[in-house]
Amino acid sequence: MVDEKERWLNSQHFSLLQEVDVGSWSGISTREMAQECDCVDLYRFAYTPYSTCAHNVWNHVGKFNCAPSGNPLHKYIREPVFLEMSGEPSVFLNSAKYLQKAYIKVCETYAIEPNIQMPYDWAYEHIERMQYEQQSVFETEAESNDG
Repeated sequence: MVDEKERWLNSQHFSLLQEVDVGSWSGISTREMAQECDCVDLYRFAYTPYSTCAHNVWNHVGKFNCAPSGNPLHKYIREPVFLEMSGEPSVFLNSAKYLQKAYIKVCETYAIEPNIQMPYDWAYEHIERMQYEQQSVFETEAESNDG
């Protein structure tokens, strides 16, 4: 599996030409930090997919924001593309759920009583309206492109 991942990376750039420092600013791994604050479940289910997107990591960018070049002289290296994608309700709700878990942890740790509605609760209340509005935008754009 490691060899396959390296082949995938080398199809986009040559790893031998780039040094990658995977050290940690804190001196401990993210997993160890999650264990220290009793958030291992959050780490297991949310850290990798959200971290790769948030930090613009190549395994996310290479999959969602690049496509092979059509030029054989460039060895079909991957080049930036912007893919039109509709919203994904499950990603939105999961993001809100994990953000709420983080808020709750901070509130518990610092004995804070939140005076706002928590993210997942707000998202759950508003998702149908947001989907309806998004669908209306897509339909309007489709109509303007047809005419």
